[in-house]
Amino acid sequence: AYITDVGMTGPHDSVIGVKKDSVLRRFITMMPVKFDVAKGDVRLSAVEIEVDENTGRAIRISRMQIPLK
Repeated sequence: AYITDVGMTGPHDSVIGVKKDSVLRRFITMMPVKFDVAKGDVRLSAVEIEVDENTGRAIRISRMQIPLK
């Protein structure tokens, strides 16, 4: 198995932990914008990989998204 980026731990309704409206404003206007940290609905993203002990090869991968309080 080859994983480059599983995800992030942070607010689900955000862009890499930043409020979406700030990121969109920056993208649309191409002007500097203060990035405000998003809040609420924090989740942990991860994967679980089952490996064959004889070959060392991945035989299953499971995606996980765990809500955090």
